[in-house]
Amino acid sequence: MIKLMVSFSAILLFSCSQSKSSKLNASSKVENLGNDSITQIENNRIAVLNQLRNELLLTYGTLDGWSRVDMGPCGEFAYAFYEEWNSRFKDSVNIVFMMKPDGSDCNHVLVRLPDKNLFDAGLGVMDESALKLVFIESRIEDMVDFDYDLLDKWSYGLHRKYYNCPDYSDSLSRSILRRHFDKLSTQNNGR
Repeated sequence: MIKLMVSFSAILLFSCSQSKSSKLNASSKVENLGNDSITQIENNRIAVLNQLRNELLLTYGTLDGWSRVDMGPCGEFAYAFYEEWNSRFKDSVNIVFMMKPDGSDCNHVLVRLPDKNLFDAGLGVMDESALKLVFIESRIEDMVDFDYDLLDKWSYGLHRKYYNCPDYSDSLSRSILRRHFDKLSTQNNGR
């Protein structure tokens, strides 16, 4: 199962980056230098965020092929990402819930990036179609206006002990986030 999930993650990431790369190569012939610079910044952002994902996987590990952060503290991590990102970048992110079709339960919490892609602590940067391959029977619900109580509800309690991720630490996660976001700040995307 671990090999399957790691392979699936690699395929998702490879296909997303290859698809984006192909589109970028085809369109770069008609774009001016300014757009090429923006494209390079976007590619750097994806690379840094996927390095962040890699560090989270190394720090907290996996269980049955799934990131431990995605198995409990996903809401707390998404909140840390949301706060750390929005405190330093002008293009804000928002929280996203993967809801059961009837809206009765939340299966997962992650973050929508300014470019409309999503960031997941275990899978990294992906678009909605890739996310829907993982969460087949879920619908995406964006929390456009931040609501702490709603996040707490769909996280089934923030800042709690996590059975599947017993070593989770909000302060360590925020330290990891800040280190990677510092790399992005040097690209002159920050406030």
